Amino acid sequence: MKKYYEVTVRDEKVIIPREEELFKVIVEVTSMCNFRCEMCFITQRQDKGFMSEQVFYKILSDIDAIDSVRSILFGGIGEPLLHPEIMKWIKEAKERGYFISLQTNGSLITEKNVRILAQYLDTIVFSIDSYPGSSKDNIGHINPEKTIRAINLLNKIKSELSRNLPSVNVEIVINKNNIRDLPKFPALLAEVGVSNVLISHLLPINKRFEALSLYLPNSRISKECLIDIIDKFREQCAEYGITYVLPYFNLTAERHCGFIENRSTVIRWDGEVIPCYRFLHDHKEVILGREKEIKTFSFGNVLDFHLWEIWTSEAYRSFRFKVKGFLFPSCIHCRHSSTCPFTRTNVRDCWKNTPSCGDCLWAHRLIQCP
Repeated sequence: MKKYYEVTVRDEKVIIPREEELFKVIVEVTSMCNFRCEMCFITQRQDKGFMSEQVFYKILSDIDAIDSVRSILFGGIGEPLLHPEIMKWIKEAKERGYFISLQTNGSLITEKNVRILAQYLDTIVFSIDSYPGSSKDNIGHINPEKTIRAINLLNKIKSELSRNLPSVNVEIVINKNNIRDLPKFPALLAEVGVSNVLISHLLPINKRFEALSLYLPNSRISKECLIDIIDKFREQCAEYGITYVLPYFNLTAERHCGFIENRSTVIRWDGEVIPCYRFLHDHKEVILGREKEIKTFSFGNVLDFHLWEIWTSEAYRSFRFKVKGFLFPSCIHCRHSSTCPFTRTNVRDCWKNTPSCGDCLWAHRLIQCP
């Protein structure tokens, strides 16, 4: 096998190495969810299902053969705790020595399953839509009081087992309806032992939700008001010892892909190997008033190829090289974006990239994932 191969970048040939380590595998055990939050593009999807044992054990077998893999995150777009085998799979993955994380809305945590989570997880990430007791204009369905009860239950079991793990993190999606509550969260999170909070903007799936977004120039809240809220949030985090990751609040020229930089890949419930959450399922986005069709993109299925073969394939390696240098047009900044036919989907761009990351809101650090 050749150690190097050629990549075409805007009709120029570039020589890059073939080998690159894979560190993290994100496993979407289901694309189903027990909620239908209006803001989530799960409401648009038709390709819903549960991962089969055949797919999961093929993934584990492939990962075991890849020395560089360090961690497995049970996440994706659906709710992992809906899968009937999830507790068994978490246990088996941990017993193989991997760092195991779970992303959940927390609503399905019970006295029975929380003991398994407390024993075998290294990190758990809870989604919270709103602050407890806030107004009813929230656009999600996650009950914050129930999430806090789930965290407290987990902490109780951890104490009984004399364990410090799993560490408890929280993800909050901010929008015009809940942003003023943000400075209240650090005190609440510290009280229930949360160590880190990730803040993300709302991914607008239609123009109604774009009107709720907070990144400039979209924001319906003044820049001064946003700065004041964020400053208060930072102060409260410092006071209560909460670490945090904030999104950007304006569209900069800088672009960065956490999925690629962290050397991670996503495996969908049906075994398709996807580079990121954005390409995981077909959905619609609205980007600065422009509607866009996002089509899923896979580099292969684990039932057909070994994961390492997919990861080191010329197509996937070429894609990662381009994303690292962001060799894509910046469609958001282009004066032709409203009329350009390439900006209507992610299938292809004017630089001949397939797929295209030209106007990815994740890359602009507006949308963030654990």
